[in-house]
Amino acid sequence: MTMSNYQAYNSALINPSAPLHAKTYLDVNLFGLDLFIDNTSANIPGKGFAWYDLLKSGYEMPKYGPYERPLEVNTSSPLHRAYVSQRLMLPGFVYIDRTISYGLFLSHRTVVSARRVPYEMVNFGYYDLSYTPQQSMLYHDYDIRIAGLSWSEVGFNFAKTVKYKRFSIVNAGITLKRLYGAAAAFATVDDIKYIVYNDSTIDIKNIKGKLAFSGPLDYQSNEYDSDAGPFTGSGFSIDLGVTFIKTKKEVSRIYSGPACAWQFIPYDYRLGLSLLDIGYIRFNENAQVHTFENSGHYWEEFNKFQPDNISDALREVSQRLYGDAEKSLTDSSFTALLPSAFSAQFDYHLKNNYYINTLLVQDLPISGSYRAPRESYLSVTPRYETRAFEANLPFIFYDWRRPRVGLSLRFYSFTIGTDKLGTWLGMGDVYGMDIYFSLRLAWLKGFCKEKKEKHPCGEFQF
Repeated sequence: MTMSNYQAYNSALINPSAPLHAKTYLDVNLFGLDLFIDNTSANIPGKGFAWYDLLKSGYEMPKYGPYERPLEVNTSSPLHRAYVSQRLMLPGFVYIDRTISYGLFLSHRTVVSARRVPYEMVNFGYYDLSYTPQQSMLYHDYDIRIAGLSWSEVGFNFAKTVKYKRFSIVNAGITLKRLYGAAAAFATVDDIKYIVYNDSTIDIKNIKGKLAFSGPLDYQSNEYDSDAGPFTGSGFSIDLGVTFIKTKKEVSRIYSGPACAWQFIPYDYRLGLSLLDIGYIRFNENAQVHTFENSGHYWEEFNKFQPDNISDALREVSQRLYGDAEKSLTDSSFTALLPSAFSAQFDYHLKNNYYINTLLVQDLPISGSYRAPRESYLSVTPRYETRAFEANLPFIFYDWRRPRVGLSLRFYSFTIGTDKLGTWLGMGDVYGMDIYFSLRLAWLKGFCKEKKEKHPCGEFQF
């Protein structure tokens, strides 16, 4: 969706300079959604299950294992990870006037990530402490990272042609975004040693870590707090990008006519480089940071720990670990870093309406205690595109380890697709799902509306 020549608006999401060399001069986004869920710890076995079964009236999911649960836990890996990404694309536009373009982007985004989660914590979380195969064993875990960040953004895009000569065009672009933080939660465990003796006793030998969160909630009641919401933080971010284009014909001068008459210039290939989501959100409203530094506790009757709200839960934990219900609370504000990334895009024109592109998105691990990471991937996608129809068949290496195949289709200005085609076809075990779509209005270059002839006495209208 971001590599198509017919989608100027969506191309700016991966490179702010990309809209300049699109086949549209005005691209208006009406509505769009990108939803991605993936994990390595639990799955729905593909045998005997398909997603469309959920649409059947009275359908009950199969149960698996000796505990008869609707999911199977993956025990083949010692460490697990999970990732959720959601982008709701609200009305916006991109306008291209020959050698400059500008646009407005409105969206709401959510990222949830869990990394280096030990297998025994997955089992205890799913089966609770009564999972006897793991009892009475000393566990030593470290560097566990769990992050959640939800925010709205207003972005202003600007791009300009910086070179237009002979067989090459170079475009540069920038998107500045004002961010409004809706909620955030970060849990880091630098080091922990513990033993689970039975379903009610856990011996925490030592724990070192932090918990930071902010949101429009009353922590005494777990209900929405209108005084705190809807946003409890704010910040800024920036996207930067450049695109190098090798044209099929020589270009010598800038056309001086209207934007609609500007012709799309065919290319042999184009290469884009970009930095995405370089920025932060400062949460200083209704925020808490709890620090646990080399503390421990022999916790009996843990199964009776059922607090009524977030505040009571943290006070109880602080009391157990420190003997003081308030000591763990160390700060009332924190700064969250966005899921920044480096991206490279290469698109090669094979012939006629056939293209093939390669897209790289690499997470940039910018230093910071509270950062929402981005999952990295590499895709190779053959593409067929016309004004009325487009088909993409991406081959994706997600997280550099798990290959998958996707499919997207565009019918005029409506696009729908997935990067996990096997899930929708009922092939293999279900570790997540992915779907995206976009509905836009687009005006193509080279098509100007004819002016009505004027009469000396005025314009005739019938």
